[in-house]
Amino acid sequence: LCDIILMSDTGRGGKPPQLILLAPPPLVHLTEFSEMFAGGAEKSEQLGERYGTVATEKGIEFLNAGEFIKTSDIDGVHFEADDHHHLGVAVALRVRRALG
Repeated sequence: LCDIILMSDTGRGGKPPQLILLAPPPLVHLTEFSEMFAGGAEKSEQLGERYGTVATEKGIEFLNAGEFIKTSDIDGVHFEADDHHHLGVAVALRVRRALG
Protein backbone atom coordinates (compact mmCIF):
# COMPACT_ATOMS: atom_id res chain seq x y z
CA LEU A 1 0.00 0.00 0.00
CA CYS A 2 2.85 2.39 0.79
CA ASP A 3 4.31 1.78 -2.67
CA ILE A 4 0.99 2.56 -4.35
CA ILE A 5 0.63 5.82 -2.43
CA LEU A 6 4.25 6.79 -3.07
CA MET A 7 3.63 6.42 -6.82
CA SER A 8 0.54 8.63 -6.64
CA ASP A 9 0.42 12.21 -7.88
CA THR A 10 -2.38 13.23 -5.52
CA GLY A 11 -0.23 15.19 -3.06
CA ARG A 12 0.80 18.83 -3.12
CA GLY A 13 2.11 19.94 -6.48
CA GLY A 14 1.24 16.63 -8.12
CA LYS A 15 3.72 14.76 -5.94
CA PRO A 16 2.97 11.76 -3.72
CA PRO A 17 1.26 12.64 -0.45
CA GLN A 18 3.26 12.45 2.76
CA LEU A 19 2.80 9.20 4.65
CA ILE A 20 2.94 8.26 8.29
CA LEU A 21 3.10 4.52 8.85
CA LEU A 22 1.54 3.45 12.16
CA ALA A 23 2.48 0.19 13.85
CA PRO A 24 -0.31 -1.19 16.03
CA PRO A 25 0.39 -1.89 19.68
CA PRO A 26 1.13 -5.48 20.66
CA LEU A 27 -1.76 -7.75 21.53
CA VAL A 28 -2.12 -8.47 25.26
CA HIS A 29 -4.30 -10.60 27.52
CA LEU A 30 -6.19 -12.26 24.68
CA THR A 31 -9.53 -13.54 25.92
CA GLU A 32 -12.34 -14.36 23.50
CA PHE A 33 -9.96 -13.91 20.56
CA SER A 34 -7.24 -16.19 21.94
CA GLU A 35 -7.93 -19.03 19.51
CA MET A 36 -8.25 -16.72 16.51
CA PHE A 37 -4.96 -14.99 17.34
CA ALA A 38 -3.00 -18.01 18.60
CA GLY A 39 0.67 -16.99 18.73
CA GLY A 40 -0.29 -13.44 17.82
CA ALA A 41 0.75 -11.82 21.10
CA GLU A 42 4.33 -12.98 20.68
CA LYS A 43 4.47 -12.06 17.00
CA SER A 44 2.89 -8.66 17.61
CA GLU A 45 5.80 -7.69 19.87
CA GLN A 46 7.87 -7.35 16.67
CA LEU A 47 5.47 -5.10 14.77
CA GLY A 48 6.98 -1.79 15.89
CA GLU A 49 10.45 -2.81 14.77
CA ARG A 50 9.26 -4.30 11.49
CA TYR A 51 7.04 -1.36 10.57
CA GLY A 52 9.87 0.99 11.53
CA THR A 53 12.19 -0.83 9.14
CA VAL A 54 9.67 -0.48 6.31
CA ALA A 55 9.23 3.23 7.05
CA THR A 56 12.99 3.76 6.98
CA GLU A 57 13.35 1.84 3.72
CA LYS A 58 10.55 3.86 2.11
CA GLY A 59 11.69 7.20 3.55
CA ILE A 60 8.39 7.88 5.28
CA GLU A 61 7.37 9.01 8.76
CA PHE A 62 6.71 6.35 11.39
CA LEU A 63 4.76 6.14 14.62
CA ASN A 64 4.84 3.10 16.88
CA ALA A 65 1.46 3.14 18.62
CA GLY A 66 2.82 0.68 21.18
CA GLU A 67 4.92 3.52 22.60
CA PHE A 68 1.76 5.44 23.48
CA ILE A 69 -1.02 2.92 24.09
CA LYS A 70 -1.75 -0.71 24.86
CA THR A 71 -4.59 -2.98 23.91
CA SER A 72 -7.43 -3.44 26.36
CA ASP A 73 -7.31 -6.09 29.07
CA ILE A 74 -10.95 -6.81 28.16
CA ASP A 75 -10.08 -8.65 24.95
CA GLY A 76 -6.41 -7.91 24.24
CA VAL A 77 -7.13 -6.50 20.78
CA HIS A 78 -9.15 -3.28 21.00
CA PHE A 79 -8.30 -0.01 22.76
CA GLU A 80 -9.87 1.68 25.76
CA ALA A 81 -11.32 5.20 25.34
CA ASP A 82 -8.29 6.84 27.00
CA ASP A 83 -5.97 4.99 24.65
CA HIS A 84 -7.89 6.27 21.62
CA HIS A 85 -7.36 9.77 22.98
CA HIS A 86 -3.64 9.23 23.63
CA LEU A 87 -3.14 7.76 20.16
CA GLY A 88 -5.03 10.66 18.58
CA VAL A 89 -2.79 13.17 20.35
CA ALA A 90 0.36 11.28 19.29
CA VAL A 91 -0.80 11.11 15.67
CA ALA A 92 -1.74 14.80 15.64
CA LEU A 93 1.70 15.76 16.93
CA ARG A 94 3.40 13.58 14.31
CA VAL A 95 1.26 15.08 11.54
CA ARG A 96 2.13 18.61 12.68
CA ARG A 97 5.81 17.69 12.71
CA ALA A 98 5.59 16.12 9.25
CA LEU A 99 3.88 19.19 7.81
CA GLY A 100 6.51 21.44 9.35
